[in-house]
Amino acid sequence: KLFGRRPQGLELRFLTPAVLVGRSTPTPKRIARAEADIEACAAAIREGRFPASPAFRACSYCAYAAICPSRRSE
Repeated sequence: KLFGRRPQGLELRFLTPAVLVGRSTPTPKRIARAEADIEACAAAIREGRFPASPAFRACSYCAYAAICPSRRSE
């Protein structure tokens, strides 16, 4: 939007020991869907609606695991 045109391509790079690269070619439909998802997430955050979705892999790396109300007592 800033430059008045759609980008030719998008990349997401994960800088782990091996660099992983995800690539995508944006289409008007994908951009509209991404914008709608971002707006919905932002609205939920502003309203304080972001319930935990506990999962072993996600919770084991979460910085808030120690204070999460969804974490089971062991």
